[in-house]
Amino acid sequence: MPTHSDTDLALELAGFCAAHGVWCIADGETLIPILAFQRGHSEQRELTRFEADRLEEGVAKGKQWVTDNPEDVVRAVLVYDAFIPLPDGKTDCLVLEVHSYRPTKWRVTIGVPYRQHRRRVGSQSIVRSFQ
Repeated sequence: MPTHSDTDLALELAGFCAAHGVWCIADGETLIPILAFQRGHSEQRELTRFEADRLEEGVAKGKQWVTDNPEDVVRAVLVYDAFIPLPDGKTDCLVLEVHSYRPTKWRVTIGVPYRQHRRRVGSQSIVRSFQ
């Protein structure tokens, strides 16, 4: 089980990514997949975007990055725009894949449903999976 401080740092990074993602889509734009990560015990965040001709390609690049962890980071969060099924039907959602690589490897995926800014405002948070 991860220590509280490792969990807290990973979830704090996820919170930053969620807020940044909401800010990016606030004007109705589609979110370019964003990766935030931290090295060692540093709380300094580094960000990169996965631009591609198609959104799915950018998401796939980001997922490959968090799987491979090519820079040997301690924690990373990938945030991207997707659809998720809810009782009322499919809805837009920011997906946050939160990864902690050390000292214990764990991952959680969080969905933040939202409505486009042209529609009635409303949202809720749900946890999609825990590994």
